[in-house]
Amino acid sequence: MARTLAGDGAGFEALMRRYHAAVARMLRAIVRNPEDAEDLLQETFLRAYRYLHRFDRSRPFGPWVMCIGANLARNHLRRRRARPEVPLEEGGREDGERTYEGAWLADVRGAQELEHRELLARTREALAHLPEDQRAVLEMRLLGEMSYKEIASALDVPIGTVMSRLSRARSRIQAGLADACPEAP
Repeated sequence: MARTLAGDGAGFEALMRRYHAAVARMLRAIVRNPEDAEDLLQETFLRAYRYLHRFDRSRPFGPWVMCIGANLARNHLRRRRARPEVPLEEGGREDGERTYEGAWLADVRGAQELEHRELLARTREALAHLPEDQRAVLEMRLLGEMSYKEIASALDVPIGTVMSRLSRARSRIQAGLADACPEAP
């Protein structure tokens, strides 16, 4: 960090190499589109470099850059929800009916895949309805693989606040998925 702030481009390159994989993994998980995640990854590091003068050197760089990426991803999702996309090809017949292969419907793996996709969709929906502060903490913890201390540092809140927000977020997610996930005996 000291090299970067002194104007050495190799210093920032080293920071990018160190945090590239973690930020990329978090962005892919949030936006669920590899091309969008790659664009957001580049924008994350561009913004980090552009606003490096605002970085508090007494704090770690990792949580700061993860927070930039998470904010960009959330903004991206908000914009995407505001203007839904329709695929150019629906994969149906000319009369508008969809075609399904009988083997796929009979395949147990196909049914499991469908159940898995439905559960993922419900989980994403539950995440989307979390309050912003709880969702941010949950994403940083699960997707960014950040420690409680790193999250607290990035958000400038006590560790206890991070823990309570995570607990509330997990409870809301579990409540939203209670009927989809049967209780273990």
